[in-house]
Amino acid sequence: MSENRETVEMFLNWVKDGDQGLAGWIASVMNDPAKLQELSRIYTDIKSAFGF
Repeated sequence: MSENRETVEMFLNWVKDGDQGLAGWIASVMNDPAKLQELSRIYTDIKSAFGF
C-alpha cells in the first residue's frame, strides 16, 4: 500500500470515529477563537481542493 493511501485511510478512519474523531475534535475547539480561525481556513482550503 502506498504511503499516501495509508495516510488518507488513517485520516478517513479519524473522520469516521464519531466523538473520538473529527466531530469530537471540532466540538472541543468551538470556544477557542484561534482554533476556530485555523479550522475555518482549513475548511476553506478543503472546499477549494475538492471544488465545492
